[in-house]
Amino acid sequence: MTQRFYFLAASQVTTNLGFVVYTMALTSYIKQNTGSTALASMITMTSLIARLLSGLSVPLLADTYKSIYIMRSVQVMQIGMLAGLYVLLTQEFTVTVLTMCFIIIGIISFFNGFFSIFKTSVVGSLVGKSQRMQANSLLSTIDQTFLFAGWSLGGLVLSLTEFTQSLFITAGLLLISFVCLLFIKEAGTYKQTQKRSAAKLMEGWRFLWIHKRIRALVIMDIIESLVGTIWIGAITLSFVKEVLEKGEAWWGYINGAYYFGSIVGGIIVYRILL
Repeated sequence: MTQRFYFLAASQVTTNLGFVVYTMALTSYIKQNTGSTALASMITMTSLIARLLSGLSVPLLADTYKSIYIMRSVQVMQIGMLAGLYVLLTQEFTVTVLTMCFIIIGIISFFNGFFSIFKTSVVGSLVGKSQRMQANSLLSTIDQTFLFAGWSLGGLVLSLTEFTQSLFITAGLLLISFVCLLFIKEAGTYKQTQKRSAAKLMEGWRFLWIHKRIRALVIMDIIESLVGTIWIGAITLSFVKEVLEKGEAWWGYINGAYYFGSIVGGIIVYRILL
């Protein structure tokens, strides 16, 4: 693997760690101020819907701009949104503040969705065809490993800091991610196609409509994401607070165990298919 690939891996790791800390901080903030598990779970729901919308918008950008430029831009935009979120969290909690929090969460997740999608395109330009499967597997392994560490330690960090301080940590991690992206130069040129915007947006839907097996996999993935993200967020926090009567550190340990199980399961499947 090239040095540029490892810069991409570092950018992905810091982005995902920042997203974990920020998600845990916001979930805990809303749970503490509203006492509602349903409202707290809406953070991950809002995030998932926003990321889905960003995925549908990808065709509008993919043929116009280089992927690495888009990834750098969304990091800057996310840092800007975090600054706005910081201002909100320093205000007295009201319905307006809660509504604005969800709007900003949606915008951040929308941009984060672009980062995740265009990362795959950048991998293709950094390694040869024979190494792409190995590169994506390595990125996935690194991703799951650091998500395990992030969710495990995120609860501990949250128990030792305030919500606003957690946002500073997230902004710092996104800044490191942006700096790593500056060392990556993507090969190839991008030209605007002659297709209209509406036609570009419909391409993916036509593909899913024609290929039933892929459509079934996408539906399964959406359902799993809906259930998994809600469970690992607000529901486990409520369980820790109300049943175990423990702090956020235990919330992190439980979520870390979830990702540890995912890593072990992936290794088992890999060994079976080997």
